[in-house]
Amino acid sequence: MTPEEITEKKLEILRSTDWTQLPDSPLDTETKAKWATFRQAVRDINQNANLNSINWPSAPYSDLGT
Repeated sequence: MTPEEITEKKLEILRSTDWTQLPDSPLDTETKAKWATFRQAVRDINQNANLNSINWPSAPYSDLGT
């Protein structure tokens, strides 16, 4: 992936999970914190990754009952 593609994917992930951090989110405090940790890992991906083989963090979807 190019740096631009990484940035676009990061933004896509963050946009799609913004709702998890809103004050009126239906998530409990613990689940909200897990999503916050996930979102920070997404933001930090460039700092800790080999751009040729990025291991994207796993979202805590199981906490949503999915």
